[in-house]
Formats: sequence, structure tokens, C-alpha cells
Amino acid sequence: MISFLQIFTDFLFPKICLSCRNKLERKIDVSSDFCCQKCLNSFEVAPSTEEIENGLITFFQDSLAISRAIALYASHSEDENIAIMRLIYKLKYGGFTKIGTEFGRKLAEVLEKNKMLDYDLIIPVPIHKARRRERGYNQSDFIANSVGEVTRKPVAYNIIERKIYTTTQTKLSLENRRKNMQNVFQLKNKSDVQGMKILLIDDVLTTGSTINSCATVLLENKAKQVDVATIVKV
Repeated sequence: MISFLQIFTDFLFPKICLSCRNKLERKIDVSSDFCCQKCLNSFEVAPSTEEIENGLITFFQDSLAISRAIALYASHSEDENIAIMRLIYKLKYGGFTKIGTEFGRKLAEVLEKNKMLDYDLIIPVPIHKARRRERGYNQSDFIANSVGEVTRKPVAYNIIERKIYTTTQTKLSLENRRKNMQNVFQLKNKSDVQGMKILLIDDVLTTGSTINSCATVLLENKAKQVDVATIVKV
């Protein structure tokens, strides 16, 4: 039963859908406190794991370090005016970390459905320490934390680090994205991943240049297998 205080609070400070900016209706929008049901229903379901993996194979060919890849939603562009991407931009730059927390739970459900649970470790793709100071957080940490809680797998936040501060990938060509991400990551302790099956977590997968670079370092340091899970496949 909804209390009078909750009704009064909702009247004074109504919750707004961060995607369409319309007011959230308590009777309808029960599954999220940041996105209305209409927007949630409009988000395009991600391609199958096979389709995502085939795209990565075509792009990277022999240099592909990722074994399996899965996503929650799809987008045809990284434009922040697209409904799902508006939420990603709020997550990355607006401080709305609850988006990562909630979508992380949904991503975990998709992993369970696809029987992608046999992992020793979950690792969020790190951002450079300078960028972390700018934002105050790494958005992928919140996604990974929820995935770890639901799947009951350990999450490691400090095994791999981003040693080079790179420019944003958004406006780069496909080939330049790949070049921009070469030798960007390093392991803090080489013994930490030996023989492990690892799931990398990120918010968006476009060409896969960032996450493949990260996976390459893990395999070079004797990880057994590296898979990827993201919120959006562009």
C-alpha cells in the first residue's frame, strides 16, 4: 500500500523518465525508477550471440581475442538522441549509476538464459584514472557489480588497468578505433588470471576495439578464455 508521504513526495518531486522526459506513473512504471515502460518496451533487443560474434570475427579476423559475446539491447548509432543511448549517456556522464545497476541485473538474466555462467571471474573494463577523476566513477563497475550479485560470481575491479588515456572512440573510423586501442591495457599482477575463464563487462560494444584490446592482454597473461557482456550493441 502506498503511503500518504510517498504520494506527497511524488507530487512535489515527480520521477521523470530519463529517456523520454515524461513523468513516471507509479501504477504503470513499476519495473524502473528511471525509465518508463513505454521506452523500455521500445528498446530493440540485441542480435543473437552468434550474430555479434560473427561481426567481431569479420572485423578482427585472426586478432580476435573474444570467445563469446552477448548484449542486452541494440542501437543503430551511438547518437545520444536515440532512446537507449540517452540512458547510456546519463549513466556515463550524468551520474545516474542506478542505470548501470538495474541494467546489470537484466544483463545477468540474459546470461543465465544463454547459459553463459561458467566463469571464474567478472572484470569491468577499466577507464583511465584521469577519466575516473573527471567522472568520479567507472560506469562499468556498477553493471559488473549487479551481474556478479545475480550470478554469484566474484567481481575484480583492480586486476587490469588502462595505462594510456585515449581520445573518445565515437568519431573515429573503424580502422582508427582499432589503432587507437592498441597496447592500452596492462595487468597489475600477471598471476591473477592464469587458467581462468573471464567475463568482461562494458556498457557499449561498437567495433569491439576497446574490449578486444582488454581481452588480448588477459589471454597474453594466460587467461583460459575471455567472453564479453554489454548493455548495448551498436
